[in-house]
Amino acid sequence: MSAKRIPGVIITAALLLGIIVPSLFNPGPAAAEIENPYLVSTFVDEDGERIGVIDFPGRPPEIKAAAAVVPESRVQMGISVLGEVPTFDWSYGCSATSAAMLFGYYDRTGYRDMYTGPTSGGVCPLYNYIWGPGIGGSPGECPLSATHDGIDGRTTRGHVDDYWIEYLDPGPDPWIVNGWIEHTPEGCTGDFMGTNQSAFGNPDGSTIFGFYEDGKPFFDPDLSPYGMRDGCHGLRLFAESRGYSVATNFNQYIYGYQGNTQGFTFSDFMAEIDAGRPVLIQVEGHTMLGYGYDTTGSVVYIHDTWDYSSHAMTWGGSYSGRQHVAVSVIRLAEVAPSLTTANASEITDSSATLNANLSDLGTAPIVTVSFEWGETTAYGSETTPEVRDTTGLVSFGLPGLSPDTTYHYRAKAVGDGTSYGGDKSFTTEPTTNHPPDAPLSPLCQGETNPTGVTDPTPGFSWTFSDPDEGDTQGAYRILVASSLASLAAGNGDMWDSGKIGSGAGEASYAGTTLAQSRTYYWKVKTWDNHDAGGPYCSQQQFTMGATTGHVWAFSAAGFFPRHLPDAYTGEVVLADLSLDDIPDEVQGVWWWNGAEWVFWVPGVGGELITLKGGLEADYSVLVSGPGDWTVPLP
Repeated sequence: MSAKRIPGVIITAALLLGIIVPSLFNPGPAAAEIENPYLVSTFVDEDGERIGVIDFPGRPPEIKAAAAVVPESRVQMGISVLGEVPTFDWSYGCSATSAAMLFGYYDRTGYRDMYTGPTSGGVCPLYNYIWGPGIGGSPGECPLSATHDGIDGRTTRGHVDDYWIEYLDPGPDPWIVNGWIEHTPEGCTGDFMGTNQSAFGNPDGSTIFGFYEDGKPFFDPDLSPYGMRDGCHGLRLFAESRGYSVATNFNQYIYGYQGNTQGFTFSDFMAEIDAGRPVLIQVEGHTMLGYGYDTTGSVVYIHDTWDYSSHAMTWGGSYSGRQHVAVSVIRLAEVAPSLTTANASEITDSSATLNANLSDLGTAPIVTVSFEWGETTAYGSETTPEVRDTTGLVSFGLPGLSPDTTYHYRAKAVGDGTSYGGDKSFTTEPTTNHPPDAPLSPLCQGETNPTGVTDPTPGFSWTFSDPDEGDTQGAYRILVASSLASLAAGNGDMWDSGKIGSGAGEASYAGTTLAQSRTYYWKVKTWDNHDAGGPYCSQQQFTMGATTGHVWAFSAAGFFPRHLPDAYTGEVVLADLSLDDIPDEVQGVWWWNGAEWVFWVPGVGGELITLKGGLEADYSVLVSGPGDWTVPLP
């Protein structure tokens, strides 16, 4: 047995053709025998920490452990089992295969592109039999544990081609013997864990792990200063090669192993599983993947790399005759979602649509996406978050904006962390004035389409309507026509008010005298306070009634002076009256025109006398006896 001195450490090692012989570690004056038969070396590092390096070459035995029935997770019963964990048969090393199952699980649960091959649409499959058997004593192929030319679409030399001869062959490796260029580490766990690589002193099938002998965790155990590659350090290197950050990684003996009081406990294992993190379980000479537990009996559920079944072991016990020794833990940093802020669209004077492209959910199964926005890059407002479980375009309509104003915005995604897109801005359009709508509630004399109207100057009313909030009426125009055809043609042959500058919603008729019992048609339009004109309201109508007229009463036969009311502005043409409108007592009407008397006799005729209101001279009415005459006032 020889002792090699390396600066800062003392190493005692013996490994010959895969047969491990007892190694001695001298911590001081007295030597202590190391019980683990797979201990490769022990040494004291520059910090004075005692480190043991253990090999894990565990090839499948002839008689394999019995399969276990794994229950579904039932937290209330103390059972927790992770789903989506692949089950791989041994492929060029148990440690690399267990690590492939671990990263295959992450590939299927949010950490995309751990596996980048073409199988299963680029998602790591749950079993590796799809790639067929391996060579040189490896039961199976698995490109996530060991790449191989001709497997999974690979067309160049990979891990198997450069490093593998046959199980436990110490090398030198094929790339050294044949003098070709070694491939760059990529794509498989074995490349980064040092598995099978004679340059690190690892025979085919082997991976080494270093442990602090006092049981505390050995964080990111980088053994490269000592010419070795630790498998747990390789886990970090692989994850980082896939673009992910590692929060922490460590090797640790289990509590009580070799009497330590600082080791990893079953409660620690439960915490990892509850956090969604599988753990490498190391028994003497063999690495497996732990993915669940049952508190009853401290049971650990494992994939042992020896078949496609699920198995179980007791924490701290033995598995297939191999004592439980240690664990290797890697905790990947959570990955926040990724998104970019896109240009706003559908911009008006009062609204806009904000857009973003959610390119990656990160490691969360669902994320929420929103937009922060405001008139400065301080934003100050945020849209209602939208829940998304897929990538793609995200849009949000933003109403209630001010015209001709610049707004800033950025997209925000919250999942396993928070991400922001870059700042974008847009400017709303200047105010766009819209013309008023057709007036609402058009009424004549306070009614819709009234009949029997007796007022010679009926009143019209309406309600101004405009799509622009805050706009008011600035003018109106009323058309009154004697026929629908005239009204439709825009011809107010009875009255065209013209454009009247007024905010009033009412007006009185001021056109040609309206005839009794006649129907007339009308409509009204308005302009807003920006002088934009709107459409007319729908055609309306009103019908005049037979007026009662003005009563002349006579007490006896004779000539009586009479006149129409001064306020009456119309006229009564006597020749147009029917005899039914004139009492029998009325014999005629005389009027002094300033030069002579002219007269009109009912049923006989005479001068064309027109009765008007407000005349200074009276009419003289000849009656044959007492009575009254209601003179119709059209």
